[in-house]
Amino acid sequence: MLGELLALFDQGALRPLPVTSFDIHEAGRALRVLREGANVGKLVLAVPQPLGGEGTVVITGGTGALG
Repeated sequence: MLGELLALFDQGALRPLPVTSFDIHEAGRALRVLREGANVGKLVLAVPQPLGGEGTVVITGGTGALG
């Protein structure tokens, strides 16, 4: 099935969902866009520098089924 899907993308019959990226400092604005239902596709919060090894990072929806 994956091969069939990839072929459809190659043929142009399917297109990937658009991605809208917000800087992490614009998280409030990004959440408003989600709340208003004004987005189509994926919404990404971009972190400008690598996360350090110390501290806590929260990832929601990262499993596809939980969150």
